[in-house]
Amino acid sequence: MNFESDHYALVANGEIKDLQAFERAIYKHSVIIAVDGGMKHLSDINCTPTVIVGDLDSAPKEALEKFQFVEKFTAACDKDESDLELAIDFALKRGAKTITVYGALGGRQDHTIANLLLLAKKPGRIFFETESECWQAISGKATLCFPIGQTLSFFALGENAEGVTTKGLEWDLDNRTIDTTFFSLSNVCITNDVIIDVSKGTLFLGIQKGLLS
Repeated sequence: MNFESDHYALVANGEIKDLQAFERAIYKHSVIIAVDGGMKHLSDINCTPTVIVGDLDSAPKEALEKFQFVEKFTAACDKDESDLELAIDFALKRGAKTITVYGALGGRQDHTIANLLLLAKKPGRIFFETESECWQAISGKATLCFPIGQTLSFFALGENAEGVTTKGLEWDLDNRTIDTTFFSLSNVCITNDVIIDVSKGTLFLGIQKGLLS
């Protein structure tokens, strides 16, 4: 297996509705990790993963047969970590600087919430992409580039995000605390470069414009 890439793609078992858009996106990556049942999405577009990670409890029989010669890093079904968490750790240990995950959202809501929390493992290095949105976590200060008019939302999941200051949004924040009662929904970028500074905690940023297309 060749893991000589700074950017890894992971394919999980959530929803991927537009297979043509997914196919265009996935072939931009040289390292592709199928996360358990996520191999079905790769099988549907005849894309062979670099490796398969998971306990294989949700892997379709047909996909397992198609990828029988692909190396697998399996885990017991009775484990503390989710398959996606194992796959993220696998990628990080093999040198991934950034990770894009497809199929992390949709389907079971408990899985979606659990997956979103995984973004906090490496803020700014793990991204979830769908046909309609992209999610990432921010800790500290980040400068992000968006088209003017881009909508985005941010929330705190778990711990509060304190001292949040933004520059470049229609409704900028100045040293605010983002928690379960205060968050930013459908804010709008009024400049191309948006600065988001988080003094303490982690901010979860949802970008309402798909990057698959």
